[in-house]
Formats: sequence, structure tokens, C-alpha cells
Amino acid sequence: MVTPEGWIMNPYSFNLDKMSDDGELKEDLIELRSNHALETLFESKTLEEHGCLAIVLFPRLCETALVVLIPFATTYLCDSGFSTLLLTKTKSTYHLNTQADIPVAMSNIVPHFEKLISKKQEQQNL
Repeated sequence: MVTPEGWIMNPYSFNLDKMSDDGELKEDLIELRSNHALETLFESKTLEEHGCLAIVLFPRLCETALVVLIPFATTYLCDSGFSTLLLTKTKSTYHLNTQADIPVAMSNIVPHFEKLISKKQEQQNL
């Protein structure tokens, strides 16, 4: 299998001799390279934006790229979750149950603290 730093990262400068001659993948890559409009967009867009444009014309290339790249994303998420667990479960909180805290700590959603605080009532001193 071809490595992601090869044709996936830059299909226009990749050495085609590194790919096997049998298969439609190489043919699709040759066809992609001959599409000068997509090549111009590749230079001005991000890799993700270029991939979104190319998926319509070259679904096999995009599907193969996803199969190669998806394990990197899932490995990153797993490592990120483990790091979050280690930060949450320090020596001082070792005996606490962090099962409910981990999803909150790993979430990309930023809470609206001002809104949450405004809904709480201040405790009165007795």
C-alpha cells in the first residue's frame, strides 16, 4: 500500500513509478493530474477542500485516501482521551469516579459559563 505522505498529500508531485501498474487507482491518479483546473485549486485551497472537490470526479481515489487516513484520526482521539483521563485522575483525585467527567472534558463544546452562573441562586448565610 502507498503511504499517505505520497499521493494523498500531494497527488501532483508524487512519483507514479511507486504505484503498481495493475489497478484503477493509478489510472484515476493520472486522470486527476491531467485535470489542470483541479491542480490550480489544489494550489489555492487546503487539502481538505481539494478532496471535497475531487470526490465527485474521483470517488475511488477519495475512498482509498479515507481508508488510509481514518486510522490516524481514531488513534489521535484515543491518545487524546487517555491524556485527558490522566489529567483528570491525578493522585489527589485517584479515588474519584471520573466516568461522567471524561466526556465533558473531551468535548469540543465550550460551555456558556455566564449563562449557567446567572441561573444559579446565591446561598444565603444563616
